[in-house]
Amino acid sequence: MKAWSISTTIRNPERIPDFLKAVEPVVGTLWSDKKSQVLYFAQTIATRAYEPLTSRLSPEMSRIRLNEDETISLEQAFQMIQETNYVGGADLRGRTSMSVLVDNGLVETFDKVKITPLGKALLADQITFSEVMLNFSLKFQVPQPSHSKYKSEDGYAIRPFVGILALIKKVNQLWESEDNDRKGLSWDEFCIFGPTLIHFDSIDTYANEIVSIRNAVEKAKGNAEKSRTFENRRNRFLAELLERKESLTKPKTVKNLYDYGDNSFRYFKQSKFLSLRGGGRYIDISPLSEVQVDMLLTDEEYKPLHFGTNRDYSKYLSDLTSFVPPWATPENTHKIEVKLQEILKEKGAGKLPAPKIKAQASLPTLLRESETILNLREAITDLNIQDMSAAATTVEFLEACIEDYTKLGRRQDIDEAAVTRIKTPTQLEYVTFKTFLAINDLIQIKPNYPVDDDGNPVFTAGANVPDLEVFYKDFNIVCEVTMMTNRSQWMAESQPVQRHLADFLLRHNDKEAIGVFIAPAVHRDTKNSFRQAFHTGFDSLESLKIVPFDFNVWGEIIRLLADKRRHGKNMSQENLHDYLESLLPSTQKSETTDDWWNRISEPSNILEYI
Repeated sequence: MKAWSISTTIRNPERIPDFLKAVEPVVGTLWSDKKSQVLYFAQTIATRAYEPLTSRLSPEMSRIRLNEDETISLEQAFQMIQETNYVGGADLRGRTSMSVLVDNGLVETFDKVKITPLGKALLADQITFSEVMLNFSLKFQVPQPSHSKYKSEDGYAIRPFVGILALIKKVNQLWESEDNDRKGLSWDEFCIFGPTLIHFDSIDTYANEIVSIRNAVEKAKGNAEKSRTFENRRNRFLAELLERKESLTKPKTVKNLYDYGDNSFRYFKQSKFLSLRGGGRYIDISPLSEVQVDMLLTDEEYKPLHFGTNRDYSKYLSDLTSFVPPWATPENTHKIEVKLQEILKEKGAGKLPAPKIKAQASLPTLLRESETILNLREAITDLNIQDMSAAATTVEFLEACIEDYTKLGRRQDIDEAAVTRIKTPTQLEYVTFKTFLAINDLIQIKPNYPVDDDGNPVFTAGANVPDLEVFYKDFNIVCEVTMMTNRSQWMAESQPVQRHLADFLLRHNDKEAIGVFIAPAVHRDTKNSFRQAFHTGFDSLESLKIVPFDFNVWGEIIRLLADKRRHGKNMSQENLHDYLESLLPSTQKSETTDDWWNRISEPSNILEYI
């Protein structure tokens, strides 16, 4: 089918940094050499960026693969590859995984493998992943030089992200002209018409077709007839785009478009230009970005550029400064400021109490038009998320958090993931934020994951900041979470957790701060590390206070708090402080790490502090 797609090899773009970290062993090698391709694929297995199916592994390799407490050696990774006997070979797997990094401008493989300046900046935490995604979204185009499918002679001529923004804009205009309320594109419309929009000249035609189908569906009577009407009109539209032996009678033909749409949305949502409506059923242009979108469309940024060679296109992708946004001029910056001030005024800013929730609405470089705009967008986002503060005072809110931890412990998605389409690590940060919001009388809570304009998380917190900061009258909490449970938990988390807490104490030295660490299971080495930090300190600090919890214990603590709330009792910040203090390692030399963990693992002890 004639359609563009962003590679689905790495279905979740949030995993791209993990695959990038596996590149180092092949840097400087010839990528045309199959040995380099196989080595890279083996490294993705060794680092657990890629996890082979266990059905074709020997019992021993299957055990190692499933046991997250074990480190996979490179030799074992090669053995897993040999046992699995991948169709097309392991070299093909290496090439397909690497292609995603190349497509995003993070790696070059023209001759020797090279991590680009963009890739190095991401690895060094000099830029956020959202920055990489926005850079890609604004620049990704079809056709591409020497691409086997995306050729201008076959009708490909669009920068898909801006093309979809133009499509949403046009559909909203047509829909409102018929006295309807704007709602953007439904998920079905986004997945069917987004990937198949391969030429900018078709934007108006597609918009008219979408509105025509909507009207036909609305006229149909009953859900069954409405579904048939949509499918018939959809298939009539898609029939003209089929290639070779493709058939709409094969479910995979349409399913592929939904895969393309889902994957592209995961990229494009990082841009801050899109927002979700109707419980996640519709995708619209964010009101906060409406002015910028209009500027992109006025400048016809949906039209592709000409690149003579793959190297030219790769250089364009990997250079953050190669795209100059139309809102960079003082005149256009002022237009954005005026619009945001209008939105802030409509929301009653200045008449509301100081927000309890301080969202991380940090913007990629391309959207940092001015300090004024940055502050206005953050203020609006803060207001958008405050409604949760009232809901968090209920028993039901706490019970929902317990259910979410249970699902995450089973490696299942929380309900809200169906709306926000965030992945497990981000879900965990979000649930933990909601839990601390609900526990008691905090002054302010600051989740450090980036959010969209409605306050929904879009990605995990950056590597140089805590996952969550909670401010109380008499003390503060720095919280870190992870889904890791094996020894890599200790390697990846123990030092950053201590460093983040130490840095926080230096910035906020007017109060005591306690670290809270939450994971499905806490590895023994992680416990030992935190216990050691309490006794011997970290950097210039004589002692660090960190209390680790696993999901079972933490979930039971929340259940007990919910039960007490049901009977009119809540935990004060003083009580929470005293409870956490009681769980710190003992100064008595006779207490072992196991003794300490046994004390933490008695959640009923919290009842003494309520």
